[in-house]
Amino acid sequence: MKNLITGMCLLVMLVVSVPGQEAHAANPFFTQESPQEETPEQVRRDNRLRAIPYLQEIASLQRDIREKMTGFAREIQSSPSGSAMFKLLGLALVYGVLHALGPGHGKSIVCSYFLSRKGSYRQAIVFGNCLSFAHVISATVIVLLLSLLGRQTNLFEFHDIENRLETLSYLLIGLIGLFLFYKVARELYSGVSHNNEQNVADGKSMAGLSLSAGLIPCPGAAIILLFSLSQDVLWAGLLAMIPLAAGMGMTTSIVGLATVGSKAAALGAVRSYDFLFKVLYTILALAGVLLINVLGWGLFLQSL
Repeated sequence: MKNLITGMCLLVMLVVSVPGQEAHAANPFFTQESPQEETPEQVRRDNRLRAIPYLQEIASLQRDIREKMTGFAREIQSSPSGSAMFKLLGLALVYGVLHALGPGHGKSIVCSYFLSRKGSYRQAIVFGNCLSFAHVISATVIVLLLSLLGRQTNLFEFHDIENRLETLSYLLIGLIGLFLFYKVARELYSGVSHNNEQNVADGKSMAGLSLSAGLIPCPGAAIILLFSLSQDVLWAGLLAMIPLAAGMGMTTSIVGLATVGSKAAALGAVRSYDFLFKVLYTILALAGVLLINVLGWGLFLQSL
């Protein structure tokens, strides 16, 4: 595991050090004022937001919170020991909860994983938070490396690196999905009964998925860090990453808790009927691993 983490860190540094496209603006808070400056991915995201009112409302709330956070960051610049710091941390927590409610593959991975494997409520909380913190740490490392390497730190440069890491992340998710599918298939082949559930959640697979999905940096975290960097209060932005990740972890963990609870209730209802238990268990296990594979390989092919 230590070798895996070390290898991923070196890979991230290598990707960051490769020259990318020239940054288009110095302002870290790039707003889509001119359509010709939008990337294809940003256009797809905009169309998706306009198509679903719920996502549009979430995006609007996030913009409002970001505006308030920028005001608090300026206050911190002039008065570091004032109350603005606590207000910034509080808003970062709320921002994290809302940010995780938007579109993303993290919640799908957590849900699919606990559909395919027996898990506890504690594991759901741990997995949800590990995935969210990895997501935020990835953005933090990239912004800091860009700054240390003297690269122009703005959202254009960040998205350039993000796009490079996405393909690798989706590939790793797909490979882990194949491994989980193999384990589920082997268990189902050996036979399943109400007292023989071998395919349980484990730390290694959760860590692998967290690191793989976490390779994709969090854009919300990057926005906060880039602005705090531009205001010479990077330390405040780094502190805000903790409640931001905690807020995202809360939302993602709730999805995991709901999945674990729903699956346990469904299987518990038919536990005394061995045939029904086998059928339902097989459907849920295969559905979970197939969703992880569809998610990983589908996004991988789309990113090529």
